[in-house]
Amino acid sequence: MSKDPTIGCGISTIWQTRDDDPLGLACADHDAKYQNQIGTQKEADQAFCEDVFKIAEQKDSLYLKIKAKIYCGLVRLLGSRFWGDQGENRETFKEIVLEKESQKEI
Repeated sequence: MSKDPTIGCGISTIWQTRDDDPLGLACADHDAKYQNQIGTQKEADQAFCEDVFKIAEQKDSLYLKIKAKIYCGLVRLLGSRFWGDQGENRETFKEIVLEKESQKEI
């Protein structure tokens, strides 16, 4: 069974980070909250930002701190397109990603 390309940091394998990305679990948790509508979008995004900044701080990595700031900004900027009443857009987005992945395998 292949990994779901819509779960994790980034979008599809084109944009997605490696499996060993230190921020990967925070990204997967955030994606699960979006897919299952756990809490509110604001709560999901806030928890995500706290998680990625905490990981970056624990690793004492400037690279991860910059990456966390970018990721946090992106979820706040683009997240509303994939939350709440936008369920159709979320599914359409997932279908597009999966279609692109299947085309790469050919």
